[in-house]
Amino acid sequence: MRGGVGEPEFMHRIAADEAGAPAAQASEPWPMTAVSGGAMTPALSELAQEVPIAFEYNGIGHAVMLATPADLQDFALGFTLSEGLIDAPGEFYGMEARPSPKGLTLAIDIASSAFARLKARRRTLAGRTGCGICGT
Repeated sequence: MRGGVGEPEFMHRIAADEAGAPAAQASEPWPMTAVSGGAMTPALSELAQEVPIAFEYNGIGHAVMLATPADLQDFALGFTLSEGLIDAPGEFYGMEARPSPKGLTLAIDIASSAFARLKARRRTLAGRTGCGICGT
């Protein structure tokens, strides 16, 4: 942990753009040792970041995935379409990425008709598998 009390380390890698929305970094420089011709030299490499990302539709939590926090709008639209939560991109009204204590929450607005279908098919059982790390 760095920075504020109880603030996860990855939150320091999520900058804000001019509008205050999180602008997550997909990777960060990571120190390493390069070996070439028997010689070892210090170097930097890029290490992909992964954080818990919660999907929330019209204020209702739906799923959490561990993912690289980049291209979040595309990720949210693609997931929403592939899960059959909307029938067409036009039913996806927008998304806001919000940092939370344990990751990111994607607050997604979808059409009322799509949301009604989502509520009708919502699972009532907790998932039986998962890594247990994020707890978001």
